[in-house]
Amino acid sequence: MTNSKRERGPLLVAAVVVLAGAVLMPIVALPALWQQSVGHGVVFGLLAAVQAGALITVLLRPGRPRVLVALAGSAGWLVAWALLGPDSFEPMDTAIGFTDRVFVVAQLSGWVLLVVHAVRGGRRGRPLGWIGCGIALVVAVPVVAVGVAAAGNGGLPGGRVDLAALPAGRMSSVEYCRPAGIPLGMDIYLPARRSRSAPVAVYVHGGGFALGGRSAGGVGALLANSAGALFGPLRHRLNDLGYVVASIDYRLAPAAQWPAPLDDAECAIRFLRTNAAALGIDPRRVAVWGSSAGGTLASLLGTEGQVNAVVNMFGPADLSQFGTASAFNRTLLGLSMGGDSAVLRDASPRNHVRAAAPPFLILHGTEDPLIGQSEAFAEQLRAAGGSATFLAVRGTGHQLDTPGQQPSADQLVGVVTDFLATALAAQARSAW
Repeated sequence: MTNSKRERGPLLVAAVVVLAGAVLMPIVALPALWQQSVGHGVVFGLLAAVQAGALITVLLRPGRPRVLVALAGSAGWLVAWALLGPDSFEPMDTAIGFTDRVFVVAQLSGWVLLVVHAVRGGRRGRPLGWIGCGIALVVAVPVVAVGVAAAGNGGLPGGRVDLAALPAGRMSSVEYCRPAGIPLGMDIYLPARRSRSAPVAVYVHGGGFALGGRSAGGVGALLANSAGALFGPLRHRLNDLGYVVASIDYRLAPAAQWPAPLDDAECAIRFLRTNAAALGIDPRRVAVWGSSAGGTLASLLGTEGQVNAVVNMFGPADLSQFGTASAFNRTLLGLSMGGDSAVLRDASPRNHVRAAAPPFLILHGTEDPLIGQSEAFAEQLRAAGGSATFLAVRGTGHQLDTPGQQPSADQLVGVVTDFLATALAAQARSAW
């Protein structure tokens, strides 16, 4: 039996697989990491190259010296985490707010497996060892794979973008804000014919403040349930009607804590108004729509007077009253907001209602246990003197694209576009 065969046991295989997945996370996120800081980008790139090379070598030619090199590569990432700080890894969190934590756990797990392998002297594993290795990989590989997909979700073009030169009838990605040095992306969908004063509708994705992304497809859209927010058909219909549509990323929890998501959404509105002339939009006709957590953010933008019309799709209005929500949504809320009652109150739109709020359209499925919050929120807005339309969608829950629901998804697209046309026209007239 050769020395290589004797030293390539289940622990080594498991370690290499886990660490390979871990090192892929910063590799796919390297453009965003580089955009955040050139110096950090160089460090991340070098560490990734060293660890990837070490893993290939140790798998092809096992041996303690090469295992030690692989250990050093993994330790380098942990040192970088300690010295540069978690914020330096936050561009990896564009679809899952704890991707950077998954990365660290994967590095630690692989490091431990390598240490145990080295201590055992590379002795060949028994069948039970391979079985245990297989079970561990069944758990680890999907988690790491999701982390890799999430880490590369929020890419942005480098350099300055001439907003006035963005092509009509197409989507363009731009950086709209850089809080704490973290580049945030906005996808801008221009109508086929550019205008000098088009209305703009901003989409804020859902995902419990911890999941999701701005993109129309991929893991971010899946985690945000953008289909349930009618993002595709509504975006197409609005573009056909001459609207500019913008979809934004915002910092996710737990990497970023409240009020980071709201601060980012406000920054997106300021960006659009500041660049209204270059984008050909009317700063008096800015609407926002969002689903779930995005609906909550959209409502807060409305109650704060940041926008001219709001479409809230099943966004909770009172985060301190979440006892009837699903276990998954309660877990996301705890991850995002913690248990601080003051934070929950601050993040609840019902606590910010004011008389001068813009028109609201609130859509909520009858099968969603939080529907009562939306109905009460609409009543509260009307009691304060505002305009609020509440529509219960029968036959659906925490989404608006269930087959057989009433009104249908296509009918809801018409409801939303009709509301925006009326609300924005009225807001523009009142501003003249």
